[in-house]
Amino acid sequence: MSIKEGSFIEIDYEARIASNNRMFDTTKERIAKQNGLEGSPKPQRIIIGAQHVIKGLDAELKKHTVGDSFSVIIPAQDAFGSRNQKLVRLIPLKEFREKNMRPLPGMVLDFQGVQGTIMSASGGRVRVDFNHPLAGRTVVYDVTINREITDKKEQIGVILDVRLNEQNPDITIADKKATITLAQKLPEHYTKHICEEIEKYTGLKAEFVKKEEKKEDTTEKKPAKTPAKKADNE
Repeated sequence: MSIKEGSFIEIDYEARIASNNRMFDTTKERIAKQNGLEGSPKPQRIIIGAQHVIKGLDAELKKHTVGDSFSVIIPAQDAFGSRNQKLVRLIPLKEFREKNMRPLPGMVLDFQGVQGTIMSASGGRVRVDFNHPLAGRTVVYDVTINREITDKKEQIGVILDVRLNEQNPDITIADKKATITLAQKLPEHYTKHICEEIEKYTGLKAEFVKKEEKKEDTTEKKPAKTPAKKADNE
């Protein structure tokens, strides 16, 4: 089965920096532990053309079929981007002290929703690099295309996993419409975007509903009546 734009597939991979062969990502738990990588990796389910993987890998996958294993060298501009010196900034040390933080070289911190790596701290200023940690790096991916995903429920599950990190969503499909039940209600503008994506890639209309909690029966239960004893002289 050839891979094309919009295909749902599951892949396994090992990803390394080309210059030093250091592994930075994998979907294989045993390999991750051997290389000191954290987390609980598992095969990755993606949609081709939906920016679920880096640009160079997405393009390479279209050249292969289900069951293929291959290696691809991906230059920085098609991987995690070229380095941009404008993304290296100086931040006053007092901003860190106000938050009771001690900036040390190598620390990765969140600055107003953007990740940055501290390069140095001296002279009352902290140099922070907001480039992706792998920016400017050529990378190598060893990939196996495990299978194509054709089941509509699982396809919707792929989208929900990527967008909401929902691992086991409650999905029902009837009359070409998918109903997705979640424990919490999401903002309407967000669910609208996801519904549009579901329709684009699966052809199904979709709606989100909030799971109804079971109400406890608070009605006071009266003790069961016991039959009255007959008098001895009856």
